[in-house]
Amino acid sequence: MQISKAIAQPQETINVSALNALTYCPRLYYLQEVEGIREISADMFSGLRLHAELERDGGEEWQQLTLENSPLGLHK
Repeated sequence: MQISKAIAQPQETINVSALNALTYCPRLYYLQEVEGIREISADMFSGLRLHAELERDGGEEWQQLTLENSPLGLHK
């Protein structure tokens, strides 16, 4: 008798903020995650502009940090 082991395929992770959208409003989750429709609020626009100004002015070096938990299927 031959026993074969299934090869585990990596699961796609979901962004934690997508889970927040899903619990807040399933329609919002669908629009953002399935249809790819996102609106930028005034606060988000202000933050994006501030980050662009900081990058343009130089100064500190910025690093990107990715947090992921594969068993839970989450990333941020």
